[in-house]
Amino acid sequence: MSMLIDNFGWFYSKQHDFTWFRGVGALLVLAGVFLSVSLTQLVLKQKNSPKEATSQNNESNYIRLPWQFLGFVTGMLSALQTAINGHLGKVINSSLKAALISFLVGFVTLLIIVLINHYAHKAKQAIQLSQQPWWIWVGGIIGALFVLGNVYLVPLLVLDW
Repeated sequence: MSMLIDNFGWFYSKQHDFTWFRGVGALLVLAGVFLSVSLTQLVLKQKNSPKEATSQNNESNYIRLPWQFLGFVTGMLSALQTAINGHLGKVINSSLKAALISFLVGFVTLLIIVLINHYAHKAKQAIQLSQQPWWIWVGGIIGALFVLGNVYLVPLLVLDW
């Protein structure tokens, strides 16, 4: 996704033409993704009992494929978010305010999704947060620092305004 953004200059980013060197880099990334997925499947097959039917393995691969594709697509969203938030920070002249806007929009979106999910599934069981380890909250802090860092750094490093 970042190569598309660079190649076409989307979101007011500096345009970088697609070269053979960048193409080789993209192929190496795709080879890494393919190798990672293939090795993961190989390890999972070795963990399964030898009595498991081959048809079940093939069936689970077809079930897993759409989820793997969704993971690939959501990975692309990170580059989109970085470019969009970087431009937002430049437009409103504040990295901190741009990060706040990004998180506010994200919070409202997630709240709507959680409420729909809650009422669609009638919230079967309450989650006992007091019995969970402290580090479950670290992901949100890391996400906030990731967005803030991107909003601050993108205008300085890659965008040409």
